[in-house]
This record gives sequence, structure tokens and C-alpha cells, in this order.
Amino acid sequence: MKKYKSKGQVISMDLMISLVVISILFLFMINYYQKIEDDFYDDVKFQDMQIYGHAITQILLKTPGIPSNWENDASNVNMTGIVDIENRVVDDKLNAFIGLDYDFTRDLWNLEEDFLMEIFYQNNSVEVSYGATSARNKKAVAIQRVVLYQNEKRKFKLTIWE
Repeated sequence: MKKYKSKGQVISMDLMISLVVISILFLFMINYYQKIEDDFYDDVKFQDMQIYGHAITQILLKTPGIPSNWENDASNVNMTGIVDIENRVVDDKLNAFIGLDYDFTRDLWNLEEDFLMEIFYQNNSVEVSYGATSARNKKAVAIQRVVLYQNEKRKFKLTIWE
């Protein structure tokens, strides 16, 4: 009968290889789980931005604001509205809105993200712009509506991004 002296070494080598393979699989699983979690967070964040965008657009274009004559004393504004009746933009309210401090407006809207509000001429050039200036290379939500401004139909656009 022969005795093999290296039998224990073969088992420990198999154990080492198994541990390496299991560790690699475990790292792949963690990485995959992290990617799923990041994608889920991005989806939730995008949906939140959409909800905020629609709500802010509704407030701006459906109500005169609170108080309804807030443009006379913008320091006491509780809710900004730039219309007198639905979708008809009023110059005084729009000018008062544009005159508000950007950070004050974000705080008033309880908005953590950046925003840009624009009103376009019919030829698509920008007539009025208020807010941060660059959403390039970022995830953005744009809400568009048709409004009546200076007795003409114009495109209103609110863009929100991280």
C-alpha cells in the first residue's frame, strides 16, 4: 500500500479555488444589485421631477398666485402665479416673477433641483427666460404648454434638472 503525502495539499488547493470563484460571483452579485438600486433611484428621481414640473406649471399657469395681487408686494408671496385667468400670462405678474431671486423661488417651490422657465415666440426664439441656464448632459424634465401672452399664442416651457 502506497501513501500519498500531498493529499491534504490538493484539498486545500481545491478549497482556495472554490473560495476565489465564490468571491468573484459574490462581487458580481453585489455589483449587479448596486446597478439595479441605482437605476431604481434614477427612475424615482425622474418621476419626482416630472411631478414637481407638472405641479409648478399648474401653479404658474392656472392660478393668479397667493395672494392674487402678489406682484404688488413680491416679498409677501406665498404662491407664484403669472396669469389672471387660465393660461393668459400677465406682464406685471411675469415681470414680478422674473424679478424674484432664483434661490427664493426654488425655496418657495420647495425644489431642490435647478429650473429654467422660458416663453418662446412663434418662431421658437426665446422671448422670456428665468432661472438657471444650463441643463446639458443632465437628466432633465421639460413641461410645455401653450399660453396666451401679449394677445398671441406662445410656447411656455419649464425645464427641471438635477
